[in-house]
Amino acid sequence: MMKKMILFAVSLVPAFLFGQAFEAQLLGHWGNPDLTPTSWLDSRYNEVWGTVQNGHEIAIIGSTAGTHFIDVTDPATPTEVAFVAGASEGPNLVHRDFHSYNGYLYAVADEGQSTLQIIDMHDLPASVEVVYDSDEFFTRSHNVFVDSLNAVLYVCGGNGGNSVRLLSVENPTAPVLLAEYNSNSTFPIPYVHDVYVRNNIAWLNCGNAGFYLVDFSAPAAPVLLGTLTDYPQKGYNHSGWLANDGIHYYMCDETHGMDVKVVDASDPSDLKVVNLFNAESTPNQIVHNVLVRGNYLYASYYYDGVQVFDISDPVNPVRVSYYDTFDGENDSFYQGAWGVYPFLPSGNVLVSDMNNGLFVVNPFASSVSVQFLTEAVTTCAYTEAEVSFVLNAGFVPPLSFEWDGLPAGATVSFSPAEPMPGDTVSVLIGNLAEAGVFAPELTVSDAGNAATTSFELTVESAPAVPGLVMPAHQSADIPLAPEFVWEPTTGASDYQLQVSADSLDFVNGLYVDITTTETSFVPVIPLPQGSILYWRVLAINECGVAISEIHTFTTEFSSGIFEPETLSFGLFPNPARASVVVALRPDVRAEPVSVRLFSATGQALHSWSWPKGQKTLNLEVGDFANGVYWLQLVSATGSRAEKLILAR
Repeated sequence: MMKKMILFAVSLVPAFLFGQAFEAQLLGHWGNPDLTPTSWLDSRYNEVWGTVQNGHEIAIIGSTAGTHFIDVTDPATPTEVAFVAGASEGPNLVHRDFHSYNGYLYAVADEGQSTLQIIDMHDLPASVEVVYDSDEFFTRSHNVFVDSLNAVLYVCGGNGGNSVRLLSVENPTAPVLLAEYNSNSTFPIPYVHDVYVRNNIAWLNCGNAGFYLVDFSAPAAPVLLGTLTDYPQKGYNHSGWLANDGIHYYMCDETHGMDVKVVDASDPSDLKVVNLFNAESTPNQIVHNVLVRGNYLYASYYYDGVQVFDISDPVNPVRVSYYDTFDGENDSFYQGAWGVYPFLPSGNVLVSDMNNGLFVVNPFASSVSVQFLTEAVTTCAYTEAEVSFVLNAGFVPPLSFEWDGLPAGATVSFSPAEPMPGDTVSVLIGNLAEAGVFAPELTVSDAGNAATTSFELTVESAPAVPGLVMPAHQSADIPLAPEFVWEPTTGASDYQLQVSADSLDFVNGLYVDITTTETSFVPVIPLPQGSILYWRVLAINECGVAISEIHTFTTEFSSGIFEPETLSFGLFPNPARASVVVALRPDVRAEPVSVRLFSATGQALHSWSWPKGQKTLNLEVGDFANGVYWLQLVSATGSRAEKLILAR
């Protein structure tokens, strides 16, 4: 019996499946042609950031005039809802930068007599409020970054001869200077163009001086962890972002024709560039900034717009989508996509173009599909099966998940419960009480799209109980080397035959204890004469063990199989230590003879060949543990087994 299951809707933008890069979907655009262009670049816009306030997604874009707040909740109709004039503005204003913390935006500029502006965004989209606007610490800065885990604002570049400043924003509206460093400090740091910080560890992009990695856990006593000043395709070390694994760092040189670097930082004292990648464009392509969300890297690539790379394999990024915001030709200047912000809950990506303003794109909107990463899974009944799937999203949240073909009573859970782009979704299928082969089918859908995938699920149970055939129950005069036969059982991969003198003890003192794939067995070592014995068979597979009934039989008082005169031999010494010598009767030496060593319970352990005509054979047994063994000789005239004791 199979089951259909519909899971609750989840606000989800799924992950992209590998494939050839495609053009992302443009959702909306905003610009203001009345803004004054810069005299150097003829540009009007610079950095982009984003926030969510009161259920609204807000884009934040800098311009020559100041900071614009654009409501992009409906990306098709971006609407400016607030504006804050910059302390410095006009045709010489090229650079602004932003970072947010606890609902406050920290805004700086790198031209003119500017300030640090702290803007309260809690009332958006209705309004914003400038709660701090001061040049107390600096008048210009190139970039800012907030280490949100420690409430520290890092300020890079700018004026005053300082490379980097650390300001506490524990009180978000009242920054406090913690430390500042430059090339002349006791702890010297060259000019810092940009910075990424995770839990006090600062990844510093130092322009022509390369890259520095510094631990600012103690702001007044920083520790240099490593540097990278000579590396492949070295240019102007401009910016970078750390992957979620905390090991791989993606580093950008703002130099035409230079690729993005993958840096292995597993050993900070030995930073290494382990790969290069680019926008697959013209030879003079140039990257500006990169950010990472989940398993995707988003790059603002000047003339080539926004570029999206799958970094599921962090060393080998795969270009998956793009949107070109600039329709001019690539050259050796600076035009096109300046910044990118991929952290909105909707999964929509914000891009700022220096010349054309704000773009809102869906980087995964080429098609909708879902695919399991495993084609087939096998598990045992009453355990759990784990599979994973990834999604390519043109979906619009919320999504629903419908299962068909699951075993009856099966339960399903996702991890993470609400995946975001770049996540691989793990599925745990439990309560698997029904054995069989199933083809669970998953359909993911939104209001207008659906995609389906399936995999093969095999649920195995423990094997059936084997039936005993012979020796028959309570039979008598059974030969000392009888054939034990049992019925094959469904699902068994192996069988274990056990013969004991005690019906209650199948652990100690067993006469036979062997594992085989067959359904019959003849012991090599004779059973005791005139004895009441008990036997059973265990059917075994990876999912469990099934134990047969216990049958009893009585052995005969003599056996014609192991006659002393048939094949006699001597063992000395016995007990033995490391070796034992076997001697044959003269009339047997002319025959081929094989020698086999068995455990006390009949398990074959080793074999030797006896050269024809040789009087004695020396057997090395030092590798076997102390205990009782059986040594069997077999020739054309018969076989015989003698007990061998190893004692050291």
